[in-house]
Amino acid sequence: MPFARGTFSWYICDRCGERYPYIQQNREADTGLLVCDTCIDSPLPQRHFTTRVDPQGLARPRPDTGGRDPV
Repeated sequence: MPFARGTFSWYICDRCGERYPYIQQNREADTGLLVCDTCIDSPLPQRHFTTRVDPQGLARPRPDTGGRDPV
């Protein structure tokens, strides 16, 4: 069942308590609050870490047939 668009609906900002059109709501990533455009916080700066990639398995491995070694 699809949801309604909410073109004539309202929501209450979780931070300031004012009423705004439902279409203009924003969800904060870190707190999950539904806030208006003026109350939304900018995202916190993230630290970037360098990671080492673990080795993966072969894409098309072939079983050992016990034959002679290719030299």
